[in-house]
Amino acid sequence: MRKSNARTEKMKLSYIRTIMERAREMEYNGKKIVHLEIGEPDFDTPLPIVEATIQALRNGYTHYGPDEGLDELKAVIAKKILRTKGIETEKKNMIITAGASEAIFDAIVGLTGPGQRVIIPEPSFGNYYNCCICAGSTPVNIPLKLDRHCRMDFEKLEEVVDENTGFIVINNPHNPTGAVFSADEITKLADFAMDRDLMVITDEIYEDLYYGDKKPLPIASLKGMKERTVMIGGFSKSYAMTGWRVGYLIVPPDLVESVQKIHQYAVTCVSTFSQVGIAGSIESCDHDLQYFKNELNKRRQYLVGQMEKIANISYIEPEGAFYLFINIKRFGISSIEFTERLLEEHGLAAIPGSAFGAAGEGFIRLSYAASLDEIRKGADLFRTFIAGLEKRI
Repeated sequence: MRKSNARTEKMKLSYIRTIMERAREMEYNGKKIVHLEIGEPDFDTPLPIVEATIQALRNGYTHYGPDEGLDELKAVIAKKILRTKGIETEKKNMIITAGASEAIFDAIVGLTGPGQRVIIPEPSFGNYYNCCICAGSTPVNIPLKLDRHCRMDFEKLEEVVDENTGFIVINNPHNPTGAVFSADEITKLADFAMDRDLMVITDEIYEDLYYGDKKPLPIASLKGMKERTVMIGGFSKSYAMTGWRVGYLIVPPDLVESVQKIHQYAVTCVSTFSQVGIAGSIESCDHDLQYFKNELNKRRQYLVGQMEKIANISYIEPEGAFYLFINIKRFGISSIEFTERLLEEHGLAAIPGSAFGAAGEGFIRLSYAASLDEIRKGADLFRTFIAGLEKRI
């Protein structure tokens, strides 16, 4: 009898996907569901991208492309990174991936392994932890200071780092809290990484989605950090392209081959027509990006406003991405029980904080990437559920 792989046995299926599948099953059986669980903008992909991609198909871009991606798209990405982050990048250091999720997998599995420790501030996107398990490296989770608006805990960092620690993973703007780490925090983290000779894997998939003047500081832009940073990005969130599965990662020159091997054997290459379509149109979509961002900000303000009307509810003020992380500790039930009851009894799909690690327990995540009408319905259902819980306290 065959035995399953010891590493995959330790990996966990995404609870986010579990919630989504349960919600869709309920819908299929006739139950009305309000979806505030999905980290997916409800906008259509900008028309210029769609049209350019259709034209690419007509022009015969239906064959294999280079494993590491087309130069045309790399050039466009490099131009944007220079314009928005002030970082010069070379095409040879860039790999086009099947979304940012593949980029995370390639980076962690390609660069870490048995005997290496990877620091992951929690709560965090579950892929970081599970990719470490797949690689055979050891994820070292440290809690963020959620009671201080999701700040980095440098004392905890000092406690856990040792001679086997090689990497730290950061996500800015942050999923699931919507926090944006301050320039001071990022600078302090860069100093810490250089002092301890650490590499940084930075997931910047939400880089364009910040509200107000607090623009996220890219750690690779700081002196001495470009050569010790693996930068991950993509188009899914900012341009409503979740189904397109196109992302990228930028790797220091001496590490590119290690990452490319994982990409090559896992994916071979990203669809050529998608790359050609994006390369030929994305620069004309700044207006769409700004419109999406403005609409998301309206939804953010509405949902926060609704939470303010509920007594004894606290949350982390979202500064970026499109999530609201709500504290439910006072109700004395686990975040999984809370979200399961919210879904089964009221038809509102949300994500338990424990899906993002132990540090997320006692919270739930609502996404305001849904339509404003959906958010209104969700806020009403949430208020009704909270009122019922209050009666039992």
